[in-house]
Amino acid sequence: MDQDYDVVVCGTGFQECILSGLLSVNGSKVLHVDRNNYYGGESASLNLSNLFKKFEGNSSISSVDAGSGDKLCDGGDKLCDRNNETAPVSWGSNRDWNVDLIPKFIMADGKLVKILIKTRVKDYLEFQVIDGCYVYQHQKGGWLSSEKFIHKVPATESEAFGSALIPMAEKLRGKQFFSFISTWNKDDEKSWQGLHPTKCTMSDVYKHFGVSETTKEFVGHSIALHTSDDYLLKPMQDTMSKIKLYLSSLFRYGYSPFIYPMYGLGTLPEGFSRLSAVYGGIYMLNTELEKILLGPEGQVIGAILSLNQHQESTSQGGNASQGGNVKQGERFMVKCKKIICDPSYCLAIRPENVIVIDNDHTNITLEEIDKMTPSPIANKFAMNIRNKVVCKDKIIRVINILNQPIPNTNNKKSCQIILPQKQLLRGTDIYIAMISATHGICKQGKYIALVSANIETNNPTKELEPAFKILGSIEKQFTNISNRYVATDDGSNDHIYVTDSYDATSHFETATENVLKIWKNMMGEELDLTIVPSEQQED
Repeated sequence: MDQDYDVVVCGTGFQECILSGLLSVNGSKVLHVDRNNYYGGESASLNLSNLFKKFEGNSSISSVDAGSGDKLCDGGDKLCDRNNETAPVSWGSNRDWNVDLIPKFIMADGKLVKILIKTRVKDYLEFQVIDGCYVYQHQKGGWLSSEKFIHKVPATESEAFGSALIPMAEKLRGKQFFSFISTWNKDDEKSWQGLHPTKCTMSDVYKHFGVSETTKEFVGHSIALHTSDDYLLKPMQDTMSKIKLYLSSLFRYGYSPFIYPMYGLGTLPEGFSRLSAVYGGIYMLNTELEKILLGPEGQVIGAILSLNQHQESTSQGGNASQGGNVKQGERFMVKCKKIICDPSYCLAIRPENVIVIDNDHTNITLEEIDKMTPSPIANKFAMNIRNKVVCKDKIIRVINILNQPIPNTNNKKSCQIILPQKQLLRGTDIYIAMISATHGICKQGKYIALVSANIETNNPTKELEPAFKILGSIEKQFTNISNRYVATDDGSNDHIYVTDSYDATSHFETATENVLKIWKNMMGEELDLTIVPSEQQED
């Protein structure tokens, strides 16, 4: 195996794989490793065997408090429903299932789609439009109507006119507001109507047009897709841009702003992994980051990796001869200038995992490194690496296996349902993402509904009860409680670049923004997402 690389990427999650693909295309020599035996990391899609294995009761428990006496597993996860179960025979075979660990859809006109088109990774994948979007709003029954909880988010003007989400009087009163949205352009001052994009808050905009609380909730949570009401006191341009993105994504296909890849979200990192391999990237699963090698100033100069089991490293779309065979338990050293990793790799670093090489390291060997005594400064550098991420909040995600579509969704094969915070007296929204066999992710007749939310109490499962009631009969649940980590620095000092954990939003836009930010930090310039007509063809 080659010893010299420009970048070592640890973790094969969505963000890490996009970056390795982009870097490989840009001419960087990339080695991409993952401690797991599957691609995707936190954003993986698992077959039945891996799903039950992940949630079985064999993982060690750490002392990170999740509330209500719960403990989070090493790396920040608490996995429930661990009874050493196996999948029922009636669920079919492994090849029928690709179960996502996180509930995310793709905005049809968002930045991720632009990256997919620009890199041609879209050519490796097949997408379907999500059937519809719904929002939870309790309406009491009357003489002519029954009690209602779920309402379709309008996708056309006629649907909007007939929707019960906004009262008729408010629709007429809010006409000027919606007209303002349709013509607003952050680069055209004439469209601002005196509302400066960075000086006025979204609350100022609502007040200017006399928008009701009902419309605020609908626009802020069902259209702009904010998770809480914090946006009200922030500059209006962010929310206006989110609204414009939702509408442009909706207009692309006419009935939903979201698309979803066939066979699960795990196909996204696999697609970008394939892109990297085409340009010479080397991939190795079951591979641990054992040690990070630093120069005297604390900048990355290499890494020591170890194999969990025998494998063939791959590149060029699976050509093992590019990497060579590596045996189980074998340790090897690589030299590199930069490391990209997900938060779990930073959190696993201890002083013994950091080697500081003060002298010339050009020809240093693994044997010489193993004989080195730990440097006193290694403890400082190890702490710096661990402190590169901070826990922002905790998220609960529950995978629900259903035998029927979600009630009151007109038997949709896929949909998103938002439960706005105020409807539930919460501080943040709850999300439901449902997909089915139509998308190649489960056996015919089964449906998968993923429910997610920020944790706000000491009983996170109880917080989701309103969502579970919406789902109807549930055959099986898998619960994952995890810390959400965000990077605290830009990697400029040590050349270690850390991706953020996935947030509770219903789409990949924030994760894609994080990818673009890391690219700029690494390369010193923004990624050009300009799409020429030839790249747009057949999109």
